[in-house]
Amino acid sequence: MQRDPLSHEAAVDHFVDAVVAFSDDPGPANLERYLEASRSLEESRGRGQERRKRFSGTPGGLAQRSAAAG
Repeated sequence: MQRDPLSHEAAVDHFVDAVVAFSDDPGPANLERYLEASRSLEESRGRGQERRKRFSGTPGGLAQRSAAAG
């Protein structure tokens, strides 16, 4: 069963909870929880980086448009 990807903020919260749980009890269940949270966090970072690349435009583009307008 595959679940919906978490937002980056939710992935960070999930990861922090998993780290705390693993530090309290480093058993196999909490290790699996930590690894799952780590994967979710990496996936959320990748989606955010792709979004930034897609909408960033050319370097200095905003400054050039502002100078031309003023």
